[in-house]
Amino acid sequence: MIPKSYSQIARIMSILSASTDPPGVSIENLQELLGLEGIMGYQKVLSLLNILERYLRPIGLKLKFDPNYRVWYIQHIQPPDDVVSLNLPARLAATLMYVLILTHDTGNAVEIDKIAQHRKKSKRGVYDDLRELEKMKLVKIDGDSVRPSKYLPFIIDIDKFFSKLAMLMMSQEEK
Repeated sequence: MIPKSYSQIARIMSILSASTDPPGVSIENLQELLGLEGIMGYQKVLSLLNILERYLRPIGLKLKFDPNYRVWYIQHIQPPDDVVSLNLPARLAATLMYVLILTHDTGNAVEIDKIAQHRKKSKRGVYDDLRELEKMKLVKIDGDSVRPSKYLPFIIDIDKFFSKLAMLMMSQEEK
């Protein structure tokens, strides 16, 4: 007989691999789908995700958390080499950085004016950058506001993106 936790892990894997929009699933949805309630249910889901992570690693997969949409999803361990493989010019990388930082701070879409203010660039210049980023499916423009695309975590590794950006900024400060 298969232990109950293994069948729950199999259900989580099935849910995580389903095609959803946006990709991934929240802890709360997993709790509901598995019939687990309260703080103990929350902890059980985290424990199951931890066990699933150990099963995924040997086959080249890992669990990642998208803080913008607050969902867990499965990603290959060897993601594309983010900024380098995308060949993002410095201006686009800087604009994307502000989109990520400001949306993380507010939890909502950010007004393009606010990004222009932080970038010390004209609204038109920032809008042009954002349109290029939208063509690459990195951001989503909605009127006068913008937010990271739901596909962004699948296109770049955000942790590596910020690490490379920080290294670039430090090397420029030394000059």
